[in-house]
Parts: sequence; C-alpha cells; structure tokens
Amino acid sequence: MTAGEFNLGDWQDCRSGPNSASTTNQLTLTGPIRTTQFHADCSDRVTVDRLDMDAGGQRITQPFHVGAGVHDGDNVTNFTLRNSRVHNAYNSGAMMWLGTPGRNIVLDHNEIYDDINDTDGVVHDECIRASDLSNFRFTRNHMWSCNVMDLFFGEGQLASNVIIENNVFEGPTGSEGNSHNAIYFGSPAPDNVSIRYNTFGSTGVTVIRDPTARGMTVVGNYFDVNSPCREPNTVYAFNVTPLGVSNCGGRGARSFSSAALHRGFVRYRPFTGNGGSRAEASGDYRLRRGSPLINRGNRASYPRRDRNGVKRYRGHAPDIGAFESRY
Repeated sequence: MTAGEFNLGDWQDCRSGPNSASTTNQLTLTGPIRTTQFHADCSDRVTVDRLDMDAGGQRITQPFHVGAGVHDGDNVTNFTLRNSRVHNAYNSGAMMWLGTPGRNIVLDHNEIYDDINDTDGVVHDECIRASDLSNFRFTRNHMWSCNVMDLFFGEGQLASNVIIENNVFEGPTGSEGNSHNAIYFGSPAPDNVSIRYNTFGSTGVTVIRDPTARGMTVVGNYFDVNSPCREPNTVYAFNVTPLGVSNCGGRGARSFSSAALHRGFVRYRPFTGNGGSRAEASGDYRLRRGSPLINRGNRASYPRRDRNGVKRYRGHAPDIGAFESRY
C-alpha cells in the first residue's frame, strides 16, 4: 500500500476511548506500507509492522505522531511499531512524536534516520521526542543522521519503566555540543530506566535531573563519549569506553584505546560536524574479530538475542553493545 498520509487519529480533534469515533483502536497493520506521514493519536492497541514512512524531504511538522489529543484525559496506549523505517524529514521539529502522555509503547527493530535541519538550531529537531511516557520499550533500533538528539525525553513528568536495549545510536549531526546526546533526559527524572547492551557510536547519554529512588541500571553498553556517570540511585556494570572517556566503574567496567575499539567495528562513523543540513550514511557497528568488546559482558544477565536476532552468547560471555559476534 502507498499513501500520502496514513491517519488513524489526529491529535487536534481525536478523543481516546473504546467508543471513540475520532481515533482507531484494536488494529494491526502489516505492510509493506509506504507513506509520507503517519498518525495514530488517541489510539489503543494499534500495531504497525513493515511501515516505510518517508517524508520525502518535505517540510512537515512532526510527520510521525503517536500521542494524545488536546482534551483532558486523552492519551495513547498499547502502540507497537516494528520492522519499519521512519526517515527523510526536513525542519520537522521532531520527526517522531510519542506520548504526552503515552503508556505501553513499543518500538522494536526499526531504522530511524535522516532528520535534516538547516536552521542552525532555530528549530529544535530530534529524531524522536518522547514526552510523558511510562512502560516504554525501545529495543533493537538503529538511529543515525538525526539533528540535535536521537531520542529526547522531555516536556512531560514521566520517563518511567523504560527499557532501552540492543540499539545502535549514532551521533547527532547538528553541532559538536549536541553530538554527545544520543539519549537526552531533559525535564523528566529517569524512573526505573534500564539502559543495557546498546552501542553508542561517536555519541553518549545526558541526564539532566537525578533519577528517582527507583533509579537506573546502565549495563553492558559501549559509550564512545559521554557515559552517564555518577548518577544517584544507579547501578553501573560491564560498560566499556575509550581511554580518556569517563568510565562509570562498577563490576566488569573496562576502557581501551579509541583506535582499538574503532577498528573493532565493521565501519565506525565519526562525528563530522556538518551542521545537520545534509543526510549522512550510517555506520556498521557489528564486531570484527579481535574487537575489545567481545566476551566482556555479564554471563548472569544479558538480552537473549542481539539487534539482528542472533542468539547470545557465542563465546565464553556475551559481547558488549548491540551485536553478538561469531567469535
């Protein structure tokens, strides 16, 4: 199916609820589906598989929008996007909008990329703006060529019960200052957030507000820069960084030379500083033989499969980051 705009509910006039006439509930869409925009606001129990949302380089505000309406009590619940691509937006002010509020949202095994912006920061442009979310699972995704941030938690009170696992995040292209902010927790304090076995190529994580008493776990990740260290109520273990980059410590923490780590990826993509006004090719963060990340994980706790669905682990311990090697 090919459509200009696929609209299951529009935030400006939708109402939540099982009997709503202005949104869509209990629907599974299985593609291939190609569209320039996608909306499922106020919806409940919508699953989308094999969507290609290509905004076509057009100036469309938030072309992917899965959120609440303007009425009190509206929300979006039980939404899943998997095996899909969302890309090629221009000055969109967030290519994907999720929540405000949103409950039980899953993004699994997607490619999210090419959020282009030529305003030099006048338009604050993330690939994903996640606002007031609880029970959010973000797994096995690859993000690159985003603008100021890849995944931005802001404009809401909650980032609660969040699992971020087996993803590849590449550095935002907008500025040197933003290149370190693949994940950025702004106004919401992380509350029971797990960040584990992700690959942060040429980027890292920023946390503005201290985590709540339920805190964070940060385990088994590769941080190229800007690991989110010294946060209260946080457990750190088995994270790897280059020498000279803050290592959060804890059991199994290691650092190696940047050269050795970068050689260990099939194709490492450094930050280019292009300002975000043009698309960039992705890196390839699968592991080569001899990578320092191989067999460095925790044998007692790890995702059972990697970003590509490969069963972990193959050596004498799981590999660090999103990919399990064959070595």
